[in-house]
Amino acid sequence: MAFSNGFNGDSKSLNYILQTLEAKQVLIPGVTSNPNLQVSAGGEVAYFYTRGASSVTSGTNTLGSQISYTSSGVTRVDVSLTNAIQIGAVIPYVNFATVEASVIADKVIQESLAAANTWNEKAIAFLEANATNFYKNADGTIVTTSVSNNATLAATTVYAEIVNMKKAFNVANKTKGMKPTAIIVSEAINALLLQSDEFIRKEQAGDATVYEGIVGKVAGMPVVVSQDMTEDIIMLNAEALAAPINVKSLVIADATAAGYPGGVIVAGEIGYGFKIGDPGLILMREA
Repeated sequence: MAFSNGFNGDSKSLNYILQTLEAKQVLIPGVTSNPNLQVSAGGEVAYFYTRGASSVTSGTNTLGSQISYTSSGVTRVDVSLTNAIQIGAVIPYVNFATVEASVIADKVIQESLAAANTWNEKAIAFLEANATNFYKNADGTIVTTSVSNNATLAATTVYAEIVNMKKAFNVANKTKGMKPTAIIVSEAINALLLQSDEFIRKEQAGDATVYEGIVGKVAGMPVVVSQDMTEDIIMLNAEALAAPINVKSLVIADATAAGYPGGVIVAGEIGYGFKIGDPGLILMREA
């Protein structure tokens, strides 16, 4: 998680919700989302900086001649964390003072998992809706219009397809010097990879480490599986997408005043926001 600012609830419960969200998330800072995020003091806005165009010239100038200057600084991009995923659970007939902490902790974990899954769904939907570069299987090119007739992938072709996508991505972004840091795949593509001899033999020698949804690598890129994807593959550089979340509050309180005598309330809010930093660093293969 990029940051956890603005939390104003119970510290023990914070540990539960942070660990659960990190275990579930598909968008991983430095892998599939921008890790270079700052946050305002109140935690309501995250921001990052995008680079200006390079000032390097073509090399046709005469040595010792006057240098022409162009503005080439950075631009701040704000990501508002005004959208919220809310937790509002009650454990009936349970008094906070007498119930074992593990019962409440289990409810916190359950609700956190559901909240994390909701965030994953929204993040993947945002990526799919805002992608502007599409891989065309027929000739291995990148186009800016939707490609709905890509050849159906199989276990024998999926590895080569990803390698060819990486080639197209690298060529398109050669002037930026940016390469993909990961791919996000659907469950259908993941199933094909697990049957692919190239994926198993070339990439998964030894014990593969499963961490935060990463199931292995293809051509040096971590593979992250999303159950929520409707398309095949999203290849991206981490700087392409800002996806901060902010744990704003988590409260465990007596539910008597809310109409549940002796009960316990588990309530909270998670603020989130999404922003595309560079659409050229996202390449999608449609199903």
